[in-house]
Amino acid sequence: MTQRRSGVAVAVIDNILYVIGGHDGPNVWKSVKCYDAQSNKWSCIPDMLTSGRNGAAAVVYDLLYVIGGNDGVTNLPNIEIYDSIFKTWKVAQDDRPLGRSYAGVAVVDEPTATAIGQS
Repeated sequence: MTQRRSGVAVAVIDNILYVIGGHDGPNVWKSVKCYDAQSNKWSCIPDMLTSGRNGAAAVVYDLLYVIGGNDGVTNLPNIEIYDSIFKTWKVAQDDRPLGRSYAGVAVVDEPTATAIGQS
């Protein structure tokens, strides 16, 4: 990676490490960096739709879910989904009224993922 960042979310799809969002002081990122340990190379995928730090990430059926986070002002209620085959992001339809940051997320039994975090 060319930028230092803190507050990232991380996940793995097909042995590729995804480093998602984060911040470097006041700058909150929507970029996603990927690390391939076999080739020892970093690459980029399309940016998330929303800048975010301190979100949570999980993979269900090869889809990358980024849940909550903070945009530097407010906690985010959204869930973004990245399709690694089509290389596209979309926002999940969800009725959560409150945003979450510093959340933990775990896949208990595909396709269910549960997030618990600070509001």
